[in-house]
Amino acid sequence: MKPYTELEPLRDVVLEASWIRSVIASPGRLLVMLEAVIAKDSPRLEQPRPGEQHFWLPGVLQFDGVTELRWTGQPVSPNQDADGSTDYGNLDQLSFDGDHFHLESEAGVIDVVASGITLDLGER
Repeated sequence: MKPYTELEPLRDVVLEASWIRSVIASPGRLLVMLEAVIAKDSPRLEQPRPGEQHFWLPGVLQFDGVTELRWTGQPVSPNQDADGSTDYGNLDQLSFDGDHFHLESEAGVIDVVASGITLDLGER
């Protein structure tokens, strides 16, 4: 399996430091809602806010054309952050081989076969 950094849509982020807010699976699609940490060499990088270690943007990691999906180890409930928001930890691993993608996080282990992957970053 190859690291996610070899995927063009993911070159601007550091997934191991990014937080998963939710995961939504539906027929033909998988969405991973993130607080995506922006990589140091990205043109989107700005100074982190006071008290924050990284600059991050909200993002949606989208797998389209999903034909197979296996999701194991789903948690019973998310983590509760001090500010009241919830998360499922960092996206510890994302690797791929062709159209097969493998994700590991506190949200579980997800193996997905998809025709494409995109990352849509929002504004802060």
